[in-house]
Amino acid sequence: EIIANVIEEKTHEFVIEKPLQMAMGQQGPQFAPFIMLGDMDKSMPINRSLLVTWVDPNPKIEEQYRTITSTIALPKKQSIII
Repeated sequence: EIIANVIEEKTHEFVIEKPLQMAMGQQGPQFAPFIMLGDMDKSMPINRSLLVTWVDPNPKIEEQYRTITSTIALPKKQSIII
């Protein structure tokens, strides 16, 4: 599975940026680079015919992804601590 920002949807491909894949680590699932040798700061095409399916991500996974790939520090969600 991969998670990425979809920049553009074309007839035969998605143009994505900052793709990460899910990998199993010693402490469970974690993110890993999708392309080890590619420039992750550039967009890349993914051919639609090679995909099995595509879905919107789980909100918790999406939040973690945005935190990892963001170039700015995102504030934590507001909460009341007593």
